[in-house]
Amino acid sequence: MIDILSGRELRGLAEADRPGRCVSLHLPPPPAGAEPAQDQIRLKNAVATAHDELVALGARAPEAARLLSPVATLVDDHDFWTHLERGLAVFADDQTSSAFRLAEPV
Repeated sequence: MIDILSGRELRGLAEADRPGRCVSLHLPPPPAGAEPAQDQIRLKNAVATAHDELVALGARAPEAARLLSPVATLVDDHDFWTHLERGLAVFADDQTSSAFRLAEPV
């Protein structure tokens, strides 16, 4: 589910006691006139970079892929991309993943 990230939600994410690895990805707003497919490519590249960084930090490749799997599925989710305006923040851990529209660009 994509929603606007509120201060309360951000505090909840920051204060949660999460065992294991956590990932946050942030995408800036698309350039003026950009095609939605460009955002999908940017997220796909961000997921690949996060995977490589997790492996560099000691995660096994299958573990990194499993952690990022919910995020990777967003790349091909057409409905997900229809309301993205000011940027995107995605948070994932072993238990959950959340995607938020941003009220301000990153």
